[in-house]
Amino acid sequence: DTSFGCFGQNFALNAMNLGASQDLTFTWTPEDILVDAINTSMPIVRVEEDVIVSGVAESAFGCIDSVETLIQVIDLDDPAIIATADPDTITIGNTTQLDVNLGDSFDYSWTPADGLSAPNVRNPMAMPTVTTTYMVEISQGTCSSTRSVEVVVNQGICDEPFIFVPNAFTPNGDGDNDILFVRGNPIDEVYFAVYNRWGQKVFETTDQNFGWDGTFQGKALSPDVFGYYLEVSCFNGDTFAKKGDVSIIR
Repeated sequence: DTSFGCFGQNFALNAMNLGASQDLTFTWTPEDILVDAINTSMPIVRVEEDVIVSGVAESAFGCIDSVETLIQVIDLDDPAIIATADPDTITIGNTTQLDVNLGDSFDYSWTPADGLSAPNVRNPMAMPTVTTTYMVEISQGTCSSTRSVEVVVNQGICDEPFIFVPNAFTPNGDGDNDILFVRGNPIDEVYFAVYNRWGQKVFETTDQNFGWDGTFQGKALSPDVFGYYLEVSCFNGDTFAKKGDVSIIR
């Protein structure tokens, strides 16, 4: 019922002759799209817009029958088709959304594939560690085209103020500043430990997303000043360490 053709490119139609012993001659219209093999079952055509193509088959005995198909043109070279990244500039360790402004009926292949959530979908998530130009091949059938988009990666600095620990927090259950986290996008690995004034360790973590809620052994600690030790490794290979104080305010 429907055929697909690439804009401005030659391709073959195929009218299947199920009578293998019959020799058929074909007449195709419209004539202005015919390029080669115009009286065969597989004419070569070139189209630049959607068109209905009709073919009349005639046997050696004068019997005739007809076939018809709608050719829908796929123009993957249309400059309106673009690849995007949102955002197109990130800090190392963050992600960006890649996308092509077409539907999911096309096939997609993104390169480089490293750091992509999936390389064969229209809109993968990407987490590059360096500034990267992503290429995407868009195809449907024999039609294909390529687009590119650059994601700029800010490496960040493995030092303050790009890495920091707040000097106070208020774990009172109001949903605002209740958890003490180590902050910093450049961080790849972290060790963070908190000590009371007698040097007893009350909290430690190696997960930047796991913070201290101001408790020790399941009990809320009273307002006080606590010491901490922080050691991080950044995505760029640098390291940072610090000793400091943090206050619980209730």
